[in-house]
Amino acid sequence: DGCGVSSEVSLGSDPGFRLHGRLECPDGAYLKIRAEGVWEKLLPGEAAKAASECRRVLAEGGVLEVVTPDLGLLGRLDERPEFVREHLDWNMPSAPIYAGAYAANDLISRCRFVYDEGLLLETLAEGGFSKFRREERFGWLVVKAWSTTKKP
Repeated sequence: DGCGVSSEVSLGSDPGFRLHGRLECPDGAYLKIRAEGVWEKLLPGEAAKAASECRRVLAEGGVLEVVTPDLGLLGRLDERPEFVREHLDWNMPSAPIYAGAYAANDLISRCRFVYDEGLLLETLAEGGFSKFRREERFGWLVVKAWSTTKKP
């Protein structure tokens, strides 16, 4: 069934989560959940519920990794022309020039909600996570979250 304590899951590719927001595994089934391309499709209340569901299926000491566009950096994309060029070549090859505004608007158009670090951490905390670590990846908000308390 793919639900073993030594396993990892990509939240966006889990059929149960995609269909009804629930991972079809028992409590404590995963050591790691990767949520890339997921949080930006969820409003904050939905994201808090998703975080709670992730916490439910994480084994003790397990980690949730969220990767989502970073609202705080979208206005500064021109600082990294290589990011802009790569993003536009891959996602928007018809852009007439390499400009951060094109990359930012393309990223935003793919999102239902764009998070800054504070709001992302708030949704994770509402879901029961209490320890966080931000990782550097320009243009992206990458946060690993652990629960340091016992599940109810």
